[in-house]
Amino acid sequence: MIECKKHLFMKQLTNVNPTFLKSHFLELGMSLSKKVYALHTVKQCHAHINPMTVEIKEKNNIHLKHSFDPLPFESCHFQNLHYNKNNSYKDFLSPEQKGITRCKVDYRSDMYAIGAMLYFWQGNHAPFICDNGETLLFSNASLSKHCQFIIEKLLSRFPEDRYQSLSGLLDDLDYSQKEGKLFFPGKTDIPEILIFNSYHFGRTKAQDFIRRQGDIKNNTHEKILFISGEAGVGKTTFIKSYFSY
Repeated sequence: MIECKKHLFMKQLTNVNPTFLKSHFLELGMSLSKKVYALHTVKQCHAHINPMTVEIKEKNNIHLKHSFDPLPFESCHFQNLHYNKNNSYKDFLSPEQKGITRCKVDYRSDMYAIGAMLYFWQGNHAPFICDNGETLLFSNASLSKHCQFIIEKLLSRFPEDRYQSLSGLLDDLDYSQKEGKLFFPGKTDIPEILIFNSYHFGRTKAQDFIRRQGDIKNNTHEKILFISGEAGVGKTTFIKSYFSY
């Protein structure tokens, strides 16, 4: 009974024919990703992408609506469930937004929501339906292997395992149309901002220091930084996070 009610509720979130959504899945995904990309370009996070804020217009164009103002990248972590009082889209929030993990909320919550929307367009329900504190995963065998890889990456539990940029996602959505070729999701993916791995506990001062050295993409001054510490404290992982940016 709970599952039936949830399915009926999900169908009420969109007035678009499910067959149309499936057949135009990639076009809609590209259009949605481009709209979110425009926000991320000015360092803003949507933070509540769901069927009620994604409107499909003519020629498969997406109009992205807002229940509240976009959040600046630097203050995304202040976003809490008090922003999300409407139960209609809690299934589209990332694990960190729902407090399931201890990861800090950042722009990569939008990546999770895009993955949930792609899945929704294919099956007319969210990938993870939450009732009574339990999580149920629905699989969708109709998806191509490439699309499955993309959605699985977007829906990763931890932000560092998702796409780190919309440009990387757009490249993969475009490439996914070439079924049969070798496909490695995230091959062109580069983080939009410098974010260190959430497993770095007690490294806040070191991370803040490196950030203060300036944006390495725009800073023309060469600098030498010495990273020191005992074996096993995470120096290599720390440096890898830096150079992946």
